[in-house]
Amino acid sequence: MPATAPRRRIAPITCALLLAGLAAGAGTGCYYPGGPMWSADRFTYESTTWQPWTISIEDTRTGQVFWTMDVPVGQQLVIDFEAADAGKSGMTDEGQHGQFTPDIMRWELMPAGRRFGELDNSLAVPPANARLVRATLRRTPELPEDMITAQGGPAPVRTIGTPPPPPPPAPARPAPEPSQAE
Repeated sequence: MPATAPRRRIAPITCALLLAGLAAGAGTGCYYPGGPMWSADRFTYESTTWQPWTISIEDTRTGQVFWTMDVPVGQQLVIDFEAADAGKSGMTDEGQHGQFTPDIMRWELMPAGRRFGELDNSLAVPPANARLVRATLRRTPELPEDMITAQGGPAPVRTIGTPPPPPPPAPARPAPEPSQAE
């Protein structure tokens, strides 16, 4: 009997610590391309040389682009949407309750591969049923900024798969003079 008594005391403490850890992790996030694999309304876009992203937030009611970001190669953009609290009124950091932009979007540009961190930037955005996150791939390949400056500027664009231009026409030969046969 005494062997089970310590377990009964440890189990609630362990459970409480586990829940506190999960709550703390949910606040700062786990940032993985493709999202956290649950309905958190959080997105991570990691730009690479062959997959450079441009992200735009659009109001579907008007077609207005609220915000756009070209994610540099070697960086990732994390955006997290939070719904306005129906119990609040007026302007808060949660957006404008009952207004055109009631929700808040928190975002941060950070080095690719970072999995945790605070989202220090915020913007009031349309509600979930009236906004569109448009992710667009830019032209590839795109080098990281530090490689471009090391080369002294971007490399010339080379199109692969097109035939080379035709050679210039050969100069015309003068026609032979007719021979005078008598």
